[in-house]
Amino acid sequence: ETPVVIDDDDGDDPWGALSESDEPTPQSDDVPEPQITTEEIMVHESALDSVVAPEPVASKVNPEVDLAAAALEAQSQNMAEHTVLPDSSSVANQDIEWYNKGNELLNKDRYSEALSCFDRALPSFKDDKAMAIKILNGRGNCFYYLNQYKDAIENYYKAFGIDKTLTTGKALYNMGTAYAELESYDNAIHCFNQSIGKEVGEPLDGQNKKRAKEQIRLCKKLLKEQKRNS
Repeated sequence: ETPVVIDDDDGDDPWGALSESDEPTPQSDDVPEPQITTEEIMVHESALDSVVAPEPVASKVNPEVDLAAAALEAQSQNMAEHTVLPDSSSVANQDIEWYNKGNELLNKDRYSEALSCFDRALPSFKDDKAMAIKILNGRGNCFYYLNQYKDAIENYYKAFGIDKTLTTGKALYNMGTAYAELESYDNAIHCFNQSIGKEVGEPLDGQNKKRAKEQIRLCKKLLKEQKRNS
């Protein structure tokens, strides 16, 4: 099942409420490096490596809400919002087209092909924070739908690490969803809280905010059951 979003009052440290053993793992990929210390990266890598590969969770956990579908529904509905207009540079134009094509394929459920397009686009935007974040979040969504939740978290985390003020509430919601699939409910709840917090760009509102709060409620329930059974 998939979690929701919550407010974050942890100051400058976006992951201040997380324990070291639960933090996400940025791993080496040809992606822009977030502004994180080497020590933090080592902690994240060891933590993610320790996460047990999940059993298929969607049908196993509370069926009253399909968290996985809800988590990324907004992205599919609003794909046009993510379309980027080309500029005067032919190289940039080509790479923006790769990004736009990736979004188009993602919306058509062709996740592996979409991932390849995002991979083609990313190297040209290492110095463009906004575009790098968009592409990394797109990669994260592809990995999520391919049930590769660790890779999804890695990409969402890298995007968040570049500049949390440019990270949207939807992206943090999606990251929380991936954590929920790994049954890491503490982290899921933290991400959902941040998705409706004031320190990220475009926090969730309206129905998406209500959905996030419902996911938080479900994750808290699942976390309580998890602790009771451990």
